[in-house]
Amino acid sequence: MMKKNTIILSLTIIILILILSFLNFNKEGIDDNEIIISNEDRLNIEKINTYSNDQYNFSFSYPTTWIIKSDNLGKGALQLLNYDDSKSSNSFSEGENKIEFVIVDQLNIDDSSDYPEKNKTVADVRVTNQDSKKINIELTNGEKIISYYIPIPQQNKYLYVSIYGDIRNFDVLDEVVNSIQWSK
Repeated sequence: MMKKNTIILSLTIIILILILSFLNFNKEGIDDNEIIISNEDRLNIEKINTYSNDQYNFSFSYPTTWIIKSDNLGKGALQLLNYDDSKSSNSFSEGENKIEFVIVDQLNIDDSSDYPEKNKTVADVRVTNQDSKKINIELTNGEKIISYYIPIPQQNKYLYVSIYGDIRNFDVLDEVVNSIQWSK
């Protein structure tokens, strides 16, 4: 009988300690260094624009808070920005990103002397039901770049899409890429 009471008392104390620990953990809240990014601010029906390109027959969706800077696909690049680029700066401030779309003739995953690399991973992925490549690059200066090579149907070319800037917004690139649709 005494042994049974000791076991019950021990279990009660353990449960009480667990409950108090859990309550104390929740009371501490979010650390100041943690960042919460709401999915409500991401692509959804009410908060998107659509870009269409007739030359290469594709479209994609992007957040209304982002703007098309230049639309020169085929001769240059299409740039999608979430900041005012009228200020001249060679670096991105907190929260600023640029997504570039470029039409290229071939896959090129070799290192670039323009962007010295510390690490690079290349993954096979499916985009618009096509075999594509996703490249994660960490530069020697600590900056990161994520890129996709997506084959353009019946063109023997690739849509090369890259994001630069604040890594907290890099998920927007995946959302934009996943929204790509080919019209032919």
